[in-house]
Amino acid sequence: MQRPWIAAAEIGKVLRPGAQIFCYTHFAFPEHGYLSDYFRFTRAALETIFTDAGLEVLATDYENPCTIVAEAEPGLVRHAFTGVRLVARQPFGGRP
Repeated sequence: MQRPWIAAAEIGKVLRPGAQIFCYTHFAFPEHGYLSDYFRFTRAALETIFTDAGLEVLATDYENPCTIVAEAEPGLVRHAFTGVRLVARQPFGGRP
């Protein structure tokens, strides 16, 4: 998806006041679709996307801890997560 903020804004348009959305997406994995691998969805990235869409972020966290070992450098070990999730809601006053 090239412009996730557009999807978030459309979601915000259809949510009733107080309605919630659960978003779960990838976090750490190799580059894909070279020249169109646009985003890494960190907690901060999702919070920004959905806050900018006028939604109130209730919670974010990472899921599925993993260890990444570089094939070219076996001594290079990174601890990461494979998923990130967010819960947000349409404010009771509606969109600003």
